[in-house]
Amino acid sequence: MKIELLDCFKPVLEKFKPLNICEIGTHHGNSAIQFIDILMPFVPAKHKLNYTGYDLFEDADEALTKYEINGKGPGSYKRAKGNLEHRVTKYKKKFSYNLIRGNTFDTLKDGVYDFVYIDGGHSYNTVKHDYEKVKDSKIIVFDDCQLPEVRSAVDEIIADLQRDYEIVKSDTPDIPNPKQIIVNEWEGARHKQVCLIKGNYS
Repeated sequence: MKIELLDCFKPVLEKFKPLNICEIGTHHGNSAIQFIDILMPFVPAKHKLNYTGYDLFEDADEALTKYEINGKGPGSYKRAKGNLEHRVTKYKKKFSYNLIRGNTFDTLKDGVYDFVYIDGGHSYNTVKHDYEKVKDSKIIVFDDCQLPEVRSAVDEIIADLQRDYEIVKSDTPDIPNPKQIIVNEWEGARHKQVCLIKGNYS
């Protein structure tokens, strides 16, 4: 179904209320502040929303930008940090962040998050690598699945998961049982996303 970025993520974020989120491909931080602003009203008392962002930022040269099919060009560390610092000021002790500069082949460690947005490099190898580092996270969203290399990587990931889980395709962010993975797909004017809901939220 065709849907805009904010509209497609809002039901997922509001339903599952993740407190530990990761974005691979922070760029200027524009998506990050959307996620944060949607989630902050749902952060329980005495809890905190934490954002971890990865990006090459200005270290992305022209050759790598072309190889990774990054049409937006390099992100800005200063601009992303400014957006996130504004949220620290706005939400005070309820929000914290960690912004990591560099190639995810060097910087991305194995981690488990409540919500991950994969929108860094768009080559097949990079998408597969980044997913492997966060594969045990509860909700994983792949952006730009209209690109052939991204789509190939995502289709392969889903095929591998199908060996151990029942794959259930849905238009809504349903709650999976321990043997299921819910797959949502959203298509906007420029982007197509695939969302894997992997955690047991019952």
